[in-house]
Amino acid sequence: TGVPLAAPSANRSGETSPVTAEMVEASLEGRIRGVVDGGPCSVGIESTVVLRESSRSVRILRPGAITETQLEALGYTVARKGMPEIEGRGLLSPGRLPVHYAPSVPLILVDSPFTPALLDHLRRFLNGEPSLLRIAEQRIATNSIDRSQPAVLRPGNAQNEDLEQSLHREDLAAFAARLYRTLDEMSRTASVILTFSVADEGIGHAINDRLRRAA
Repeated sequence: TGVPLAAPSANRSGETSPVTAEMVEASLEGRIRGVVDGGPCSVGIESTVVLRESSRSVRILRPGAITETQLEALGYTVARKGMPEIEGRGLLSPGRLPVHYAPSVPLILVDSPFTPALLDHLRRFLNGEPSLLRIAEQRIATNSIDRSQPAVLRPGNAQNEDLEQSLHREDLAAFAARLYRTLDEMSRTASVILTFSVADEGIGHAINDRLRRAA
């Protein structure tokens, strides 16, 4: 019809958002009559939601593929200070709950530089998986996290490989496009998933937002 269409994600609240028809069917099996399959989602993460505060000022309520830099390039000022929720109206956008987008198994996010306490937490939460712990130790340094290679990791697969890794050596747009599918696929066979925050710029800001809420 030429009219834009906006709709919620076809998944149960709080779970990983589906990016393929197969993911929709798995999430909503028995609750819907069918799925119109338009192919995999090309962007992979949810849309950017903004609150228009004045004619040329907006506030990002949910970061997405349309970035703050792109909004500023269109002549908008992006508000950063203050609380975006309006008293009496609750959450102004989907995706603002502190726990959201979560796979069906624990997702461990390394989001801070190395400290002895962090390593203790990792040993406890990685369920004794030495391969994941070793990668974590390699990728976190005293003052920084290695964000040059976005990755989502799980323990070795049925072929006894030491480690299974996905989203390796890809740019952030490709990482975002495959993120939910990878989390969904890994959660079917893994007991725990390990990932790292990415560079907090461009679409990376939206990726980190999703990972922090899913972890």
